[in-house]
Amino acid sequence: MSVASIPILAAMNSGEIFRQALPYVLLGVALIVALDLAVSFVYRGNPSPRSKWNWWDVLVYLGTLGSVGVLGFTSLAAVVRDGVLGGWSLFVHMFGAGAFTAVLPLLALSWAHANRAELRPAGGQSSPPKFCGISKLMFWLILACGFVVTMTMLVSMLPIFGSDGQHTLLDIHRYSGLAVVVAAVLHLYGVAAQQVGLR
Repeated sequence: MSVASIPILAAMNSGEIFRQALPYVLLGVALIVALDLAVSFVYRGNPSPRSKWNWWDVLVYLGTLGSVGVLGFTSLAAVVRDGVLGGWSLFVHMFGAGAFTAVLPLLALSWAHANRAELRPAGGQSSPPKFCGISKLMFWLILACGFVVTMTMLVSMLPIFGSDGQHTLLDIHRYSGLAVVVAAVLHLYGVAAQQVGLR
């Protein structure tokens, strides 16, 4: 096997590469959380004050976590178990996709202002921020990758791509979907750390 044939083999076996990489990605997320927890306990200071959530914030967040949870569980469990998403897992995955497609614009419209990057003025700010830095970063990652996840599936339904194009769209969809799951888990961790006073 020549070095030039490696990208061709990788493209032919992209689903298998994804399946093999999945445990390492999930282990990496667990290590990031564990490391941050350890650092937070060692260097624990006074947590920054945060604004309170209203009922709409909670509703949008639960909708986001619920839809990402359904999408992540159905796809990742099926890929680890069978190597492919199909059958009832695909059926439930499609319902989760509809919910995610509906909640993503609501998330963007409701939370974009609270997640903007702010330079603290010299005199301080009038109200405390709602989210810490890691949560803000993960919010924008959820939006960006969520848009890619949604558009790759919508565009793949149009009769403009051949077989190779469909495979490319599927690869983009699966990796950006994994990024959404990772970002949602880290966002949830950041929010939980705020609630218990670690941030």
